[in-house]
This record gives sequence, structure tokens and C-alpha cells, in this order.
Amino acid sequence: MDQAVLQLVKAIHDRPFHAAVVLTGGAAQFAAWLFSVPGASRTILEVSIPYSARSLAEYLGTRPQHYCSEETAGRMARRARQRALWLADGSRELVLGIAATAALVTDRPKKGEHRCHAAVWDGTTLRAANLFLAKGSRDRLAEDALAARVVLNVVAETLGLDELPLDLTPQDRLQRHVAAVPGPLWRLLHGDVRRVTQLPGGMLCEGAELPAAVLPGSFDPLHEGHRRLAAVAERHLGTRVHFELSVTNVDKPRLSEGEVRRRARQFEWYRPLELTDAPLFVQKAELFPQAVFVVGADTADRILAPRYYRDGQTGMLAALERIRAAGCRFLVAARRFPDGKLVQLADLPVPDEYRTLFEAIPLDHFLFDISSTALRQAGRPAVP
Repeated sequence: MDQAVLQLVKAIHDRPFHAAVVLTGGAAQFAAWLFSVPGASRTILEVSIPYSARSLAEYLGTRPQHYCSEETAGRMARRARQRALWLADGSRELVLGIAATAALVTDRPKKGEHRCHAAVWDGTTLRAANLFLAKGSRDRLAEDALAARVVLNVVAETLGLDELPLDLTPQDRLQRHVAAVPGPLWRLLHGDVRRVTQLPGGMLCEGAELPAAVLPGSFDPLHEGHRRLAAVAERHLGTRVHFELSVTNVDKPRLSEGEVRRRARQFEWYRPLELTDAPLFVQKAELFPQAVFVVGADTADRILAPRYYRDGQTGMLAALERIRAAGCRFLVAARRFPDGKLVQLADLPVPDEYRTLFEAIPLDHFLFDISSTALRQAGRPAVP
């Protein structure tokens, strides 16, 4: 390692941040340099090397269109930052995803260009560098070292540090890009935040004041039953109810951006809508501590049913304990199904030690008897 690399890596480790790194196809010396200088344990949470096509597809969650491209490097950086956020202890405000995907000289001729695509994602800005190398001018080790220097420089740019000089030939090409700051919904759908609030009027924001009462649902469509339940809950609790839509569902595919916007438009001039990446109530409780969740008896029945938990009864009790530890509880409305069956909180097997987590809305105050599925099938409008 030359002196310039050593000094830059030392300066990187001296900055207050956490990062996860993912590399494929090359730039391996970048990881070696990080760990050759004392201080890596302060900054680097993990280094992943999903080298095969299947391994990279598993890391990303889907098979990329191209394994070595600027787009794939950006996806890798965003996924790495998700990993870093999960692994971080919260002691650093700056959390980075650092990525590189490369196609370098190997033991057989390559049809395409020798190249490396590097990216660093900090949650608001994506910095990228695309290096295209002249074929035949370097061996594998030299190409890898140059690619590693490019990755180091993107990290240096992100942290406001001086960059390394690059020994480029006239036939080499280096492109640098800084992406625009994405909007809150994009950040939610890409895993950078877990909660975005749509305020009355349609503006999306992060970090809004936490609601005291939350009515979750899929709202496909929002209907009069949802509206009446919210109004009854507000009178009962003496506080405003926010609706909540999770962009992920345990049993269904993730919602697209277009679908989220379509459902969110129903609330634009009505009530605040919380958009989350929290399909489970234990996750909702983490996002909305001290909140009252307003639910139908059918939802409460699923919360209390051991069959919905991997560990059965043990898992169900553990989930209720986590919800109670977050200071949350449930306000439960009776539900009548299209076949005439009536389900109330009193019919549900609430464990004795968790009865204080559940409160019933009196049957003469509200009965939830409208089905979103039936409305969709009948083609009726979402809201009268």
C-alpha cells in the first residue's frame, strides 16, 4: 500500500460514520486497504462479496438486468446501506452503503469493456463513478488497484476528503455522477426510511410528529366504514386518528410506487396518512410507540392466532410482549362478515396477562360491516 492510500484510509477511519461494503467482480484491494489500516472496526460493519451471479441476485433480492453496470452499483449501494442501518448501533448519524461491480482482465478474453462501477449511498445522495479501462494496458492486479482507488475516491468525496491521483491513460475513461436527492416516497420504497407521512393536502414528509392513534389498513378502497370507525375512535380516545398503509404485506407482493400514490390520493384532503414499511404489528409498535391501534375484530383475531407466528403460541406471546413494551394497545371494533357472522373482542382468546392491551368499542357505538373486497368486486366508488 503506498503512502497516499494509507493516509486516505486513515482519514476515512477517523471520520464518524458507519458503512457496509459490497464488492463483486473486482476492487478487492479496496477491502484489503480498509482492514490494513487500524480503525476499521470504528467504521466498517461488514464487507460482502457476492461473486457469482446467483449470489449477487440473492443479495439484491432480484436478478439485475446487467450484473456490471452503473444501475446495479447503485442498487448494491442502497442494499448495503439497508444492511448497515440494520447492523448499526445508532452511534453514528452518517450511515453509508459502499458498492462496486467490476469486469476486469481474466484468464480468457472479454468481449465487453474492462470496467468498474462504484457507488456510495448516504440516504439522500448517490455518488457514482464509472471507470472504463483500456484493454491490454494492465494486468489483473493493476486493474484491480485502479478500480479500488476509484472506489476510495467516491468514499472520499462523500466524506469531504482529498482524493487520490489516478494514473489514467488517454484510452481510459472516468465518469462521475451525483444523483439528485430523492423524495420521501422513493426513500421509503427503497428501504432508506421506514415511515413517511402524507399531510392533508398531499405533501409527503419525514419525521412528522408521532400520532397517538393509528388505523391500519390496505384501503383498496377507502370506504365509509373506515371513515366512521375513525370518527368513533376519535370521540372515544379524544385524539386525532391517523390512517396507516404499509407498502409491504406479509402475504402479498410489495406495492408499486404508482399503487401507493393511487391509494394515498384518497386521503389527500381528509386525514393524515402514515406510509410505512411495517407489515407486522410488532413493527408498527416500534414506529409508533405509545400509540393506540384501531382495528377490526378480524384483525385482532389474526394478532391473537398462534398459526400466524413461526413459533406458534410462544411467538404470539412474544409479539404481544413487544407491543406492550412499546406502550401500545388496541381499540377493537366488532366485525360482521358478508355471510352474517359477527365477531367481537369478547369472542377472541385474549391471554389473561394481556387483556389490558385490548379494549372493545361498544357494539351500539360501531359495527364494521363493509367489505373492501365486495366494493371492488361490485365496482362501487371508494367513498360516497
